[in-house]
Amino acid sequence: IRALYYPPQEPSDDETTGLGAHTDVQLVTMIAQKPFDSPGPEVLNAAGRWISPNLEPETFVFNLGDMMGRLTNHQFLATVHRVINKTGKPRYSLPFFFGLNND
Repeated sequence: IRALYYPPQEPSDDETTGLGAHTDVQLVTMIAQKPFDSPGPEVLNAAGRWISPNLEPETFVFNLGDMMGRLTNHQFLATVHRVINKTGKPRYSLPFFFGLNND
């Protein structure tokens, strides 16, 4: 688990990201979204557009990581995502990264 903090950003600032576009390294990442209606995470869809996922209350977000792609011969691809915090309030996240032991 890793604690992440995203300071508030100006709503008109489309160039600044709290966490730039990336994929996660391990198998999966699990994030509890609370509050669930707080915008921030964006996912790059197949058309190359950034979209905000439709989050339901009391749910988790799962991102597939690079290792999942390797182990499935790229049948399951890593989720390209970023975070932009335009809420005007601080945003906190506690992602849980699940992966393999190198030994």
